[in-house]
Amino acid sequence: MKRMDLRRYKTTSNTTLFNAEKKGRKLLEMGDLMEHLSLVVDFELFRAQLGDVLPPKERKSDAGAKRYDVVTMFKLMVLQCYYNLSEEQAEFQIVDRNSFRRFFGLVEGDLVPNTYTIWLFRECLVKSGKTGGLFQQFVDCLYSKELIFNEVRMVNTSFVNVQKQRNTPNKNKRINAGKGDDWAD
Repeated sequence: MKRMDLRRYKTTSNTTLFNAEKKGRKLLEMGDLMEHLSLVVDFELFRAQLGDVLPPKERKSDAGAKRYDVVTMFKLMVLQCYYNLSEEQAEFQIVDRNSFRRFFGLVEGDLVPNTYTIWLFRECLVKSGKTGGLFQQFVDCLYSKELIFNEVRMVNTSFVNVQKQRNTPNKNKRINAGKGDDWAD
């Protein structure tokens, strides 16, 4: 296969130290929701309510994985609601998108919450009975800043492979006519 010569097409500029800053400014000008939320909403206001959502973890030593910050996890729940993301998609988006990592204060190479961690936090949040109050407080905070968050919903969606029907048209006619006794094959 012949390789296409791309030199005749417009390309990006040379990489400089200021590319990330330029990109950040451009995203903000275009309306980066997460950057705007970071500037407008003080998520630390939710820390007091989130404090006892996770059960206390008894540690014998400082070895092993540390927990993710509860405010970071709440921010993740907000983005899941806004973008209608499953736990799998939330993990993927944090790994894939710079804007998500910036929103959580993560840099390239930082560990991100995995699907199970996101699910577990959601379960603990629901069991604590604070879900409605926290999201209502978040919506009230947005309204006080003259912003609108259309709706808050918690949805867990994922794609699964479905078996394809392998019946012939004649077999479908027999089944629809009530003569589908050939299920054994």
